[in-house]
Amino acid sequence: MRSELAYLRHHLFPDAARWDPLLAIYYLTWTCDFSCPYCSDGQGTPYPAHKAKYLSAARVVDLLRIVRKNCHNMEFTGGEPLLHPEVDRVLESLPSLAFGETILTTNGWHLEQHLELAGRVLTKLVVSLDTLDADLAQRWYGKGPGTLERILSAIRAASRLPKTELVVSAVATRENCRGLPEVARFAWELGATFACYPELRGTVAPEGLRESDGYVELYEFLIRQKRQGRKVFATAKALEWMRDLSDFPCHPSTLVAISPDGSVMWPCLEIGKDGGNLFEEPDLNRLYAKALETHGPPPRCGNQCHSACSLGFASILEHPSTLIREVACGVRGALQGKPAWI
Repeated sequence: MRSELAYLRHHLFPDAARWDPLLAIYYLTWTCDFSCPYCSDGQGTPYPAHKAKYLSAARVVDLLRIVRKNCHNMEFTGGEPLLHPEVDRVLESLPSLAFGETILTTNGWHLEQHLELAGRVLTKLVVSLDTLDADLAQRWYGKGPGTLERILSAIRAASRLPKTELVVSAVATRENCRGLPEVARFAWELGATFACYPELRGTVAPEGLRESDGYVELYEFLIRQKRQGRKVFATAKALEWMRDLSDFPCHPSTLVAISPDGSVMWPCLEIGKDGGNLFEEPDLNRLYAKALETHGPPPRCGNQCHSACSLGFASILEHPSTLIREVACGVRGALQGKPAWI
């Protein structure tokens, strides 16, 4: 019920000086052992270039208890979160914290050794897969021969988890657009959801991305498949914004982005000003009010940040009827044996 009330607050009073996030995104560690060419934070810096600081598992659990007071849903990301040296202890704490959604995003390289635990404590597992071309995967990820086979093995194993939804997630670049429909079909054959977002350099797509070979066709394909009931992780409206790389109304306070040490990034990851540390101010709404006084209101950004966190809630808040269409897609897909994730 708390999530529904938070949604109504954001829909009816979008300028309220409160956080009330629908989702908390915690960067468990900046460390990553991949070398993805599109890796970029909101300032254009690859995540592993940040200091590899992290909290102990006990301290992370303290932080999660603080977040849980103001937010019902939690996502762990990085870097590569499975490289946190005590990640299993963190994950084992989740049932006692009673989050609604518990999500982990991973490059898949270390996934299989954590799968049993993931299947017990996570509602959703998001695994990156940008190509089914073994040579391209080896070149992009920097892990040598056998890279693609290891990731595919982990994804297939994850698809057999009975209680955890699997999402296969890709980044669309000028080099891989043509091959991404094949990645989507691979995900759907396993019963997984497919997510696909454009490459960003900082907060904007690289020049010429939309004009690159296969980009528009990729999103037209995903829009058609979504409307036919396929499991695509986005609303049709969000997919249209990605296809066109057009302006959209962002609602940054629907999410809260938290760095490894518990500092909040104001008003969002991409702008990333110092919003205060949750260990020093454990109430997100008071923290929001202080950041608002210090930095002023969130800017009305233009054509940028076509990312999962920005687009998803914006499409529903700006177009509430989207929910009805999403449910209709899910019903149609269920009748065809391929229900859509909303």
